[in-house]
Amino acid sequence: MHTMWESSEPPADWPRKLNRARAVVVPARFVADVCRPNGMTVPVGVIPRVSTPSCARGAAAPSARA
Repeated sequence: MHTMWESSEPPADWPRKLNRARAVVVPARFVADVCRPNGMTVPVGVIPRVSTPSCARGAAAPSARA
C-alpha cells in the first residue's frame, strides 16, 4: 500500500485499514515517523516521490553533466 498525508497523525480509520496490508510505503521519513505512534504495526518503508516536471509534460529528460 502506498499512501501519504500532510499531518502529524493519519486519518482516524487509516491505521486499522492499513494494518491489513503486508506493508505500507510512504514518500517521506516524516510520514513513516508518524505511522508507529498512531497505531500502525505493519512494516513501513520510505520511497521518495521524484518527478521532473519537464519530463512529465513530454519533454526530453535533462542530460547528465559530465
